[in-house]
Amino acid sequence: MSTQTTAITPLVASLTSGEIEIVDLTYPLGENTLSVELPEPFAQSPLLELHEISRYDARGPDWAWNWLVIGEHVGTHMDAPIHWITGRDGADLASIAPRRLVGPAVVLDRTAEVRENPSYLITMDDIRAFEAEHGSLPDGGWLLLRTGFDLSAPAARYNDTPRPGFAPDAARWLAQESGIVGLGVDTTSVDAAGAGTFEPPAPAHRAILGAGKHIVEQLAHVDRLPSTGALLVVAPMPLIGGTGSPARVIALTPRS
Repeated sequence: MSTQTTAITPLVASLTSGEIEIVDLTYPLGENTLSVELPEPFAQSPLLELHEISRYDARGPDWAWNWLVIGEHVGTHMDAPIHWITGRDGADLASIAPRRLVGPAVVLDRTAEVRENPSYLITMDDIRAFEAEHGSLPDGGWLLLRTGFDLSAPAARYNDTPRPGFAPDAARWLAQESGIVGLGVDTTSVDAAGAGTFEPPAPAHRAILGAGKHIVEQLAHVDRLPSTGALLVVAPMPLIGGTGSPARVIALTPRS
């Protein structure tokens, strides 16, 4: 038996036995799926439109298929570095190494704080407290923020609706000092509502993407993940020149 086969055999066995649970962190993608709404005068992203090509009829008697109109950043989606001006010389979706799309994930839970203050900002104190309890953030892994934000509500406006996010000091540290490759959130943006007025503006997008790292937004079911011990798999479309893409995001976690 090859070394590669030997190494993966325990994982396969645990999946087969049900010891490992597969958690889907993706919201179903439909015409009512959320997207961030930007303030005027900025251009808006289209939501999903599904247009029929044929459906078992004269246009195609034995098959059904559709064509789509959709923004890159609709629903559960991944941001590539070139999404932000600070990362404009970085990777598009097609250039991201697959190794960066699979890695350990830890969950920073701030649902209680966000319940008290929907505009709560994650600071270095939050990150230090997490590391004091759970150890360092994983090299080559992902930090996921759980806020309990209700994505069944109308789409969050970028500036004028309360929404939690990352403070500039935390965003800079995660981008420049930590070993993570990506940041994920259960809201429509890693930046808080009103972050356009911060110094610098939109600090999480600016810092994380400017450092060649990645962002996943609008995650579902983050509450089903442990603080540590999950394996994250992010699967965006490898769009040439793509700044972002709807993605299927799943996590492997020991069954509780």
